[in-house]
Amino acid sequence: MLPFTFSLLKCNSCDFTQKLRLMPTKVHKITPTSEFHREVDEETLESLKKSFENMEDVYKLEDDTRLFLFGNVVDEGKIVCDSCSVYFSIEDGIVDFINPVKIEKNDVEAE
Repeated sequence: MLPFTFSLLKCNSCDFTQKLRLMPTKVHKITPTSEFHREVDEETLESLKKSFENMEDVYKLEDDTRLFLFGNVVDEGKIVCDSCSVYFSIEDGIVDFINPVKIEKNDVEAE
């Protein structure tokens, strides 16, 4: 999953977009092959920046926004909806929106 796609997603359970958090656990870098550009709002960029701040060997937002959005690939992790307390697993770069996992609110805040 490329980080720019995060700005297109909404929760399947409650239809919120602003309450989603990306929590990557495995990421790798690629060289973007196209000049595709997508405007991403500042709130989403800040959320993504926080998601990647502890990841090593990734393109950082401060260095180059295009490389950050299109050059990092999230291989594993999850997308958490803070509104309805579910998460969607990411495996092999694919988000599983079919089988959301309901979690306790306290567990989400601890992460």
